[in-house]
Amino acid sequence: MTIPSPWPHLLTSNRVPQDSETHAIRQAVVEADRKIAELAKISGPLPAIEKEPYNKQISDFIDFVDTHRGVVSPVRVLPPELLTEIFIHIVPPT
Repeated sequence: MTIPSPWPHLLTSNRVPQDSETHAIRQAVVEADRKIAELAKISGPLPAIEKEPYNKQISDFIDFVDTHRGVVSPVRVLPPELLTEIFIHIVPPT
């Protein structure tokens, strides 16, 4: 089960999230991190065969966290012109 994003429009674009979206996304990431810790604690003492469902849920939450942290990443708010200048200086001349 993949965790659906409440902000799918931000996952498929480079659009900068609005302040309210940024706050909500950060809260969702905190909640997902809590859920990961909770599931890890519950599954910790279980035998490996019984951990499988928990591991799948943990993996889904980790994917959610990684994806949504990228949406609120500071680099996302940099103007494209600035990023272009940076990459122009990084790429070796041909």
